[in-house]
Amino acid sequence: MNRLKITFWDRTVLSLLFLCFTLTSFCQETPNERQAKKLFFQTYHQFTNPQGCSLSYKLNIAGLYKANGTIWTKGKMQKYIEPKYVGYRDGVNYYKVDLKRKVIEIYNANKKSKYASKFTFNEHDYDYSIANAKGGLLISLNLKKGASSSIKHAKVLLDKKTLYPMSVKVKVAFIWATIHISHFHPNIHDNSIFLFKKSDYPGYTYEDKR
Repeated sequence: MNRLKITFWDRTVLSLLFLCFTLTSFCQETPNERQAKKLFFQTYHQFTNPQGCSLSYKLNIAGLYKANGTIWTKGKMQKYIEPKYVGYRDGVNYYKVDLKRKVIEIYNANKKSKYASKFTFNEHDYDYSIANAKGGLLISLNLKKGASSSIKHAKVLLDKKTLYPMSVKVKVAFIWATIHISHFHPNIHDNSIFLFKKSDYPGYTYEDKR
């Protein structure tokens, strides 16, 4: 795999989650590093499972920005619910619902974010390790000296029994961002959850930004 550009979705949470789960290679590794990559790979598949997944999250970016909510994702479809916003991506359009302003903004779901070129992750740029930690298994990624990926460090805490992600912590430049994850569930059987329904938001105004 060559250098992989990470596309930032409009919701920071989604970006950070998938930023950390990138396919890795297996060559010239210590047993510890091999195990770390194996579990990292398994976690990646939990998020990219064709049947989708859902989870609840609490995000904290260096104490400067905080958010919490629930997200469902399956292929190109996503839905998230936060206290002030609800978002729907059906693979074609992205509907961002501002619950306070009662405004619905419509975007092209496939339009690349302006942040896409700013965040890169090359799996060969890191040293991997795994260790027992309070409440689970901690996978650590540390950028090698001279490497150019913008993600400096990443830490993924997995539940020992289920191997589901419990938290993700990444460092970009001098800023740490932490996401606590709960209620992780693989497989979404009802795709209607991703469809925006106008009838659910009577009295809202629309802004078409496609």
